[in-house]
Amino acid sequence: MYPDKVYVVDKGNEFTYSEIYDKAAALAEIIYEKGLKNGDRILIYLDNSAEYIASFFGVLLANCIVVPINKNLSIDSISYIISDTLPKLIITNTVFMKRLQEGKVDIKKSNIIDINRLWEDKPVCKLDLISHLTKDGNSPALILYTSGTTRMPKGVTLTHKNLTANTKSIVQYLGLTEKDSLLQVVNFSYSYGNSLMLTHTKAGGRIIIENRTAYPIKVIDRLYDSRATGFSTVGSYINILLKQEALKAFHLKYLQYVTFAGESTSFEDIARRKEIAPHIKIFVMY
Repeated sequence: MYPDKVYVVDKGNEFTYSEIYDKAAALAEIIYEKGLKNGDRILIYLDNSAEYIASFFGVLLANCIVVPINKNLSIDSISYIISDTLPKLIITNTVFMKRLQEGKVDIKKSNIIDINRLWEDKPVCKLDLISHLTKDGNSPALILYTSGTTRMPKGVTLTHKNLTANTKSIVQYLGLTEKDSLLQVVNFSYSYGNSLMLTHTKAGGRIIIENRTAYPIKVIDRLYDSRATGFSTVGSYINILLKQEALKAFHLKYLQYVTFAGESTSFEDIARRKEIAPHIKIFVMY
């Protein structure tokens, strides 16, 4: 519907819907060439990035199952997930690949794709991928691992129907359209972050990736400079933002809504946010 519209903004670079699709299709073709079959599990070990989004949809285009790895996981947890899922392929970058090697993670049974090298090439896909897509909504699409707070993480399998039902519901009640844009700070490897990616893709919106959450002033400035209409976070992080003296009403002038999920948000913080920018709608997600 919007091939030439800006879809992802990442590290100062803009990518249209057609550009990300071409990257995803090229990756899917490589997956086919490597002999992977429907239902094979593929790990994506990347930071939030345009590369991650293209990899996510590339794996699904190849009818394989996405297994995202949170960049903040310990080497022991990553090793456990690899032994648990037995992935046929790992999509990563040069930096994270070095971390796996230094941590002596057993990846001998998996093919490796360095997304940095693939990203440098202009992709040309020769396959008619759409005709190959699964028609079975009950087949697995994604395995998300829990945080493993009290024990080793558990892999939660989600079907295509799970993802589409969640996406359609949220697009409807947030009223998302192609005019919306999201400042994305939540990791894509979380169910929350994954849902944010899918809902704004479905609506034809714009996803602005911001990975500098350790520097709240940078996030505050980006809220204004990006003209994002939506912002999604957790209660503890909105508390950090509200404590910054640099936060002024004009930083939030373009925002139309904020969503919270993942943990409780204090009444005082919601009241403070309302005082600064009373026009912003608040949605508490589950």
